[in-house]
Amino acid sequence: MDADLSKPLAGALKRYFRGRVTPMRLWSLAQAPLTAPLDPKRSLNALKEARRRMRDMDKEAASCFASFLDVDAKLLNALRAEALIDAGFHIGRVNDFGLPDAGREGVRLLRDEQNLVLADATRPLDRYDEVARLRMGGALRMLRLKFISDPLGEDTPGGAFAVITRSIQLAETLYVLSKSGGTLRALRDAFVVAAVLLTNLKGNEHLPRLIRQIKAHLTQLHDRAKDLRGELMETAYPFDHPSGAISVGMVLCDSVPSEEDIEGLVRVAGQMIDRFGDLYRRTLANLASISERVEVIAGVAPTKTKRK
Repeated sequence: MDADLSKPLAGALKRYFRGRVTPMRLWSLAQAPLTAPLDPKRSLNALKEARRRMRDMDKEAASCFASFLDVDAKLLNALRAEALIDAGFHIGRVNDFGLPDAGREGVRLLRDEQNLVLADATRPLDRYDEVARLRMGGALRMLRLKFISDPLGEDTPGGAFAVITRSIQLAETLYVLSKSGGTLRALRDAFVVAAVLLTNLKGNEHLPRLIRQIKAHLTQLHDRAKDLRGELMETAYPFDHPSGAISVGMVLCDSVPSEEDIEGLVRVAGQMIDRFGDLYRRTLANLASISERVEVIAGVAPTKTKRK
């Protein structure tokens, strides 16, 4: 799906969120109203102010986002280390994940420390996200204004109404994806743990403790994959698909392999994680593109951001 993210859409996403987009930190418009603004002039000023505030918060948000990614990687390492301990391996002997060679206590200390760093990074990011929500929500509300929607509808099959309908569909998809964020993270965590244990299986097939741990984590991987697919089976895929009308859950995978099909299960779980992330970025990029074009027409943004 990322291959379908055209340069204009990729550019809009990068400009709007400054490249700080990851499905491990899902963003949505939440309950932002998308009805026509009661006071267009006031809405224009609010949109301009939200754009300015996002720009002013950019430096802090960049630093916090980098911290978030770093913490996320270290917490994943803690999960891997814990799995190796449970499987009977000594940290430092089987692979090196940059963790203190102190067993469970070292992993616990690492996790506690990184959770504190994560909390510090998340607070400014939450404020930044809220401003972005006000900005995009304000732009999408202005689609109901004729002087905004008519120019956007000129090069769109179905005209202005199609643009408005499309923005609502994309916003709804983004909201549903964000609600499934916890399940996605659980699937990702189960996937990385299963992967590290399977990597260490070769040459250690005689270790019953390792085998038991692998089976337990494959069960978790299977269940989380089914959970994520099930949560999105009622959500319509918002883009064209060779199969016609299809749900997001069906796009993620045709079916979840059984726990006995180890190779198939791991492959499908990895594909689901990738496809979810691709869909999230594509949905967000389309909304960012619409929002930017509204800002250009409304006169609150440089004309060079207009999508060609």
